Amino acid sequence: MRRSVWSAFTGGGRASTSGKPAVSGAWNQVLSCGIAGTLDAQRPVTDFDQLYVQAVAMHPLLIRKVQAWAEASDGYFQLDVRNRSHTALGMGSSLKRRFSQLGMSFRTKAALPVPEARFVRWNHVRDDENPEESIRWCGLKSPGRALEKMTRSYAQDCSFLVDLCRQSIYFARVADLASCLRAVAADPEVSLVRVKNRLDPRHDARLSGGFRNVSLNLRVDSEASREVGAETHVCEVQLVLTAMARIKNDEGHRKYIAFRNL
Repeated sequence: MRRSVWSAFTGGGRASTSGKPAVSGAWNQVLSCGIAGTLDAQRPVTDFDQLYVQAVAMHPLLIRKVQAWAEASDGYFQLDVRNRSHTALGMGSSLKRRFSQLGMSFRTKAALPVPEARFVRWNHVRDDENPEESIRWCGLKSPGRALEKMTRSYAQDCSFLVDLCRQSIYFARVADLASCLRAVAADPEVSLVRVKNRLDPRHDARLSGGFRNVSLNLRVDSEASREVGAETHVCEVQLVLTAMARIKNDEGHRKYIAFRNL
């Protein structure tokens, strides 16, 4: 069985002769990425542990990027309604006012109508004290799901995994989605690797379980990403219309995964 990717940080908890935790091979490779020429976008990462460590390092950086792109294009994020109460989320005053304007209670999850309360404009909450705590950010693809996809679709070649680190931005209008595309394309730290336009009428929606969006694969080459050796890591950003997102749910996604695995 493959060892845990988290052992890439600690060497499986073993101590070195100095008494400090040993640094294992994957993390050692990432630490060496500050050396010019060590990372090369034309030379894929073929070690799953190293790829996953890069995704872990890239995760908070991608969140900062999607916040900036949403701010530039009137984008929305999904509210985190999984917690027992929104008071516990540290929901800011402007978001509370927005709920009041809509005639909604924010005391309990059960009081929130679905789907009306699922999305919030980033521009409405960005100045709150802890705005990120009210958003349901996409987590990393789990190691188990990543290994399953690598085996099923990519002949165990992990270099084809381009959605370990991913986020989504939502839009009420197609025009706003297009504005976000322009903001991403104009970002000097971003290199677009691939664009899947599932909003194109020519796209066969049966291949995506009826779901339509614009999916971007991109690299972020910034000072921050270089510091953690993740500037060549390919991330995924999905641009989704709220009208489409409202009919998508976790159960539907599970059925789609089962369909793809047939």
